[in-house]
Amino acid sequence: MTTLEHALQDLFKPGPIEIQKLVERHFEGDDEHKARLGVEFAGAAFGTNHPDYSLHLNNLALVVQAQGRHAEAERLYRQALEIDRATLGEEHPDHASALNNLAGVVHAQGRYTEAEGLYREALEIGRATLGEWHPDYASSVNNLAGVVRAQGRHEEAEGLYRQALEIDRATIGEGHPTYASGLNNLAGAVEDQGRYAEAEGLYRQALQIGRATLGEGHPDYAIDLNNLAGVLIKLDRAAEARPLLEQALAIFRATLPADHPQIENTERGLAALPDG
Repeated sequence: MTTLEHALQDLFKPGPIEIQKLVERHFEGDDEHKARLGVEFAGAAFGTNHPDYSLHLNNLALVVQAQGRHAEAERLYRQALEIDRATLGEEHPDHASALNNLAGVVHAQGRYTEAEGLYREALEIGRATLGEWHPDYASSVNNLAGVVRAQGRHEEAEGLYRQALEIDRATIGEGHPTYASGLNNLAGAVEDQGRYAEAEGLYRQALQIGRATLGEGHPDYAIDLNNLAGVLIKLDRAAEARPLLEQALAIFRATLPADHPQIENTERGLAALPDG
């Protein structure tokens, strides 16, 4: 029996069907190949007008988006969104999640006004279905804050980031990586407004949480180091920033592909520092 025949035999066994586990069990290949197989098998198992098929389209879109193929990812997200609208309705949390995904790729393509509208639509659904004191609602608030910040509305973005942090503090606690990410976001909005000392404190708080939860060898920890270094440079403390950038660069080189932009950007930042 071929690999495909084994997979199809598993696919149509009675009981719950976990497509992704099936793909991992039977097939080799990169993330995109496996995601495409997941879409194919979900279509065979459920049909192409089913929420589980939509879920696998979303998974594929995430993989494609991570490779920078935004237009293709947007098409997949829109296809998934139409299925969710038809099968789940527009007031379902999964529909809100699909809107957030679509908004993210629209945001990445610089269409900020359109992305803001999608984020706000998702936020309203989240408020109605999850309530305002839910981590997923906080995530939606963070997303909206990001596109507001991208449009230069820094005070408004700061307020939204603070709202999201309050929800996260109450629901997941201050020792969670997501809370650290929220602190980084807030620090960026504060930094945008020239309040560098305040931003430094927030970045240091995020760094401490990242060290405790992710460890010092994680690329997200290296991003935290970069953020702190950036505000130290603005405070004319380049000598303090240098070892942070050097540490971040070492982590990036150990964990990311050699051509990753984080490596190039950090190397450029180090080269721009004054000697001494």
